[in-house]
Amino acid sequence: MKIYRIVISWGGFGDALIVTAALRSIKKKKRGSKTIVYCPKKLVPLFKGNPYIDLLIPLYFSNKPIFSPAYIFFKRWFKFADLSQYKLEKTTSVSVKKTMADLLGIRLDHDRLDIFLSNKEDNWAKSFLSRFKGKTVAMHITSEHSINNHWNLDKWNELVKKHPDITFIQLGYGNEEKVVGAVDMRGQTSVRQAMALVKHADSFVGVESFFGHVTNAFDKKGVVLFTDSTPTVWGHRNNINLYKNLECSPCYVTLSGYKCPYHQECKRHSVEEVSISLIQQMTK
Repeated sequence: MKIYRIVISWGGFGDALIVTAALRSIKKKKRGSKTIVYCPKKLVPLFKGNPYIDLLIPLYFSNKPIFSPAYIFFKRWFKFADLSQYKLEKTTSVSVKKTMADLLGIRLDHDRLDIFLSNKEDNWAKSFLSRFKGKTVAMHITSEHSINNHWNLDKWNELVKKHPDITFIQLGYGNEEKVVGAVDMRGQTSVRQAMALVKHADSFVGVESFFGHVTNAFDKKGVVLFTDSTPTVWGHRNNINLYKNLECSPCYVTLSGYKCPYHQECKRHSVEEVSISLIQQMTK
């Protein structure tokens, strides 16, 4: 008798990507079981081609569905219906990748995330990046889910200006702020093309968000700026994770979308600090 393990993925792109390490471990350690993943249509590109998923079913509605799965019913990513988010953020020293695996009843074989691109997607990114001389850095400056998780635009502009020998490729939605001097790819790629650019660029720099997690799947050495969340939970070892570790942080769950009352001391990473970290990653 086969055991069907059903995972229902909600939330943002980064939330969904986090679980891929657990999906791999389930497949390797629970031989003979079948893993079915339900997710909103927009998240399908993240799981496409994943050999650890037996059936991927897109959901074409936004309301919370009701299922009766045979083994695991994971209601909603990172809403932690059974855990206190505040307690998790303030006290845990455990990566969210391990926490997700624990919730799914599995021990990770290793904590790398998984993205499976096609040869066509890889070749497209290589061809695009080959247009530019010198080093290329994928860049993403916006967090969709937190107004407190941003660095000042003028600092991004200064960082790019400081490195005329580096081509910065700005990824993200078309309505995000434009960095002066960066190659503008906002809103001009598919999700999978954007992930391919991260994979084949020489490095990455950005705020703690989806693309910071993408770097982990490709072991890309990047620089990630943390403000209202902690790298202890959300960071990856392949990146240099810049974090001020203030008394009031992390506050992502505590503020829950409200503006910081402390003038965001946590985002005062200097351009020099980010620049040094980026060069360090690119010369390893």
